[in-house]
Amino acid sequence: SEMCIRDSTQLKKRLVGNIKFVGELYLMGLLSNAVMESIFKQLIMDFDPENPCAKDDYVFDVFATLFTTSVLKFLGANPDSVGRIGKKVEEIEKAHPVARVRFQMLDILELRKNGWKRGGPVLRSTQSLDKMDSGGGSCLLYTSPSPRDS
Repeated sequence: SEMCIRDSTQLKKRLVGNIKFVGELYLMGLLSNAVMESIFKQLIMDFDPENPCAKDDYVFDVFATLFTTSVLKFLGANPDSVGRIGKKVEEIEKAHPVARVRFQMLDILELRKNGWKRGGPVLRSTQSLDKMDSGGGSCLLYTSPSPRDS
């Protein structure tokens, strides 16, 4: 149980790290558009709103990481695919029971709305649900203590 949770967390971190590497390989031109489309298809295109928990949550983390890393290049080569992916992201955002997954998909939809440029709230994960509805939010920043605080 505690060991399983730790192992699951380590697996997720490795997968997200590996997928960032895949995204960078794509940006360098070492992976084709067809390979990327296949990866996106395997990650989310078979999402079923009738059975939203069929995939582990980390799959959506991996998708969000890869998609946000590579979307600008992928969009230039495959605008139709990006449109299909966007529709699936909307479906996931509406149907998935886990708030974190819905917020990840909402972040991607906001990126699309902003022309695939980052803007608006910086860290959605630090916002409370009631602030989300009102459009507010906060961003937590770490600052090192000053010598006076010691």
